[in-house]
Amino acid sequence: MFAGTDAKVWYELKGKRDGTETTTGVVEPKQSKGMFEKGKEDKFEITVPDLGAITCICTGIDGKGSSPDWDLDAVRVECEGMLVEFKCPVDWINAKCNHKAELTETTEKPVDPAAPSS
Repeated sequence: MFAGTDAKVWYELKGKRDGTETTTGVVEPKQSKGMFEKGKEDKFEITVPDLGAITCICTGIDGKGSSPDWDLDAVRVECEGMLVEFKCPVDWINAKCNHKAELTETTEKPVDPAAPSS
């Protein structure tokens, strides 16, 4: 079984601002061949409205392709000088979890300004 996925990936960031729940709605990043593969770290930049504190990332796959299952470890979000890592709560995103996962367990640390950017 492979750890990457050939399926289309989607995500939704959720937050809380001034006591109100906020969301980006479902977003499908522009994917190219080789994205979301085993051992890779894929980076992409998005512009979203002010969500306040990000509380959750929902992510999933469309379940299509020759190897649709996905072994996602974590999603990292960099915003306003902080790096927040959301751990994936399931071993595999696949039909058993309805092709989606809700990532809420986080660790947070300041962004290292000396780290190389890509």
